[in-house]
Amino acid sequence: MDDESKFKIYLPANPTFLRVSHYMTSYRLMGQKLFVANANNLRYLDFSYWQIKQFPEIYSDTPFNVKYMDISGLNASILIHKMSIPVFQNVQTAILKNAMLSLTVGKNGKVFQLFPTVEKLDISYNNLWNLDEVAFETNLNLSNVNIAHNLLPAIPIAVIDLPHLSKLDISYNRLQTINKTLRDCMDEKSTSYEETFYLSIEGNSLKCSCDTSDFIRWRFSTNVVFDRVDKKFSCTLTNGSISNTVVVYRRFHEQFGNCNSKNWLRLGIGLLVAFVIFTVPFAVNFNFRWKITFLIVTLRES
Repeated sequence: MDDESKFKIYLPANPTFLRVSHYMTSYRLMGQKLFVANANNLRYLDFSYWQIKQFPEIYSDTPFNVKYMDISGLNASILIHKMSIPVFQNVQTAILKNAMLSLTVGKNGKVFQLFPTVEKLDISYNNLWNLDEVAFETNLNLSNVNIAHNLLPAIPIAVIDLPHLSKLDISYNRLQTINKTLRDCMDEKSTSYEETFYLSIEGNSLKCSCDTSDFIRWRFSTNVVFDRVDKKFSCTLTNGSISNTVVVYRRFHEQFGNCNSKNWLRLGIGLLVAFVIFTVPFAVNFNFRWKITFLIVTLRES
């Protein structure tokens, strides 16, 4: 490593906050070393919007004890080959907005494992359409997750599996409903903590239809606390018109009274088809059994 790749930052005595944002280097292939002096009391670190090809090796004369780290705007794909970054080790709040995490799908966990003690994680505005099921396998302390303003069609299993999760922001994604398994998990979590479970779902493409009627009913019976206290969220009806969950819930029987009859109709049609499929061959075999037997015997003798 040449001297040009080494930088030293001398902090004043006992600083707690350091911001080095919007840093850009030439597109060199070699990494850089960043030495921070007097960093023993440093707790808040802002390295947001760095335009770099490799994440620098950051070290100090004393162990880092940074609790808040902002690396928004960084290309997170440069982190997937890192096994450990010392300055990240004790971080409790990690901000990774606009960090191009969509480029790490299939390797999300390699980025998040760099924050083993994180409790609050913000990965909003990342164009995420999926999160790996094992994305947070090493982040068992996570209690507050913000995945707002992404492209997720459902709540990721990786999030719900977190044992201490108490607050989830999945607003402005592409949710249409929340299935029963996930609803049961949130109900369980809402009774497992002194503070109830918080869920933000504003700005999603919610549907108010027969298929989502259980979800609508659940929103008005659960102990989960929503981002809208009145639980009034925009939703699309079966005919394509726009309504809201409060109006639909108040007219629940009017909106969904025919749902059961439709289900019974489907069941009846299914049973009728099954009856025809099994009965017709049986009737043919029974009525023409002698002719069929004679034909089989004739074929064998010939």
